[in-house]
Amino acid sequence: MVAIVIYPILFVIGSAFTPGKYPDTQSWWPDNASWEHFSYLLSNPSKYPFVSWMLNTLFVALFTIILQVIFTLFSGYAYSRFNFRGKKHALILLLVIQMVPTVAALTASITLYDYFSRLFNPTNSEAVAKYVAYLFLAFAYAGGAIPWNTYLLKGYLDSIPRDLDEAAKIDGAGNFKILWKIIIPLAKPILAIQALWAFMAGFSEFILSGVILQAATSSVTDWTVPMGLRVLLMGGYYGESQETTYNAGSLMIAVPFVLLFMALNKQITSGLVQGGSKG
Repeated sequence: MVAIVIYPILFVIGSAFTPGKYPDTQSWWPDNASWEHFSYLLSNPSKYPFVSWMLNTLFVALFTIILQVIFTLFSGYAYSRFNFRGKKHALILLLVIQMVPTVAALTASITLYDYFSRLFNPTNSEAVAKYVAYLFLAFAYAGGAIPWNTYLLKGYLDSIPRDLDEAAKIDGAGNFKILWKIIIPLAKPILAIQALWAFMAGFSEFILSGVILQAATSSVTDWTVPMGLRVLLMGGYYGESQETTYNAGSLMIAVPFVLLFMALNKQITSGLVQGGSKG
């Protein structure tokens, strides 16, 4: 299993350092390794605005984290701590919604973007249009992940004793204070994992972002990383496929993931340990 997982990663790393446009299929590491693809991506902003792609994607990913964590926190808390009519059926509906693939909702997403754009950019300014598109993508990614993450967070919060809530209420705390002072500190591990998933969505999705951003702006500089790397792989704007340059870009976009994982490592590890000791 380790070999199956590691080999493609080693192939990507080796091909990123292989001179030319295509990787060497005979060996995973080239004899004449070179940094040319990395420097070419970073030193040719007119043709490869990779830094702009990264900044645009970071903007979308960070807003996705904020929206997803806030919305999921409130919905998960409500399902865990309150009783209301239709609660059980609503939870089932959340799972059913999660089964609908993103592609199936593409037409609805485009329609929603049209309303979103007219609401926040009534003058149809191109300078504003790209930021409206970024915000819409963040809402779309967060909204698509809310059903499953709500169900997951609800299960985690159910494991937190309700006695803590009751003790806080006796001391005069309301629901929001209980959420802020008790629930959030205890739920940091699961929230950290959900934040990491939200961050990954901004860096991995390209179907919806490709449709929305091409409709919002005509500038290649306004693209996100998945759009730019996909075109590098498929040709199109750049004329022909450049697989080695694509793999170099793939390695560079792994840097934010590694940094975020390192920042959240303590919480993620704590969540795994707690999850393994429940029951």
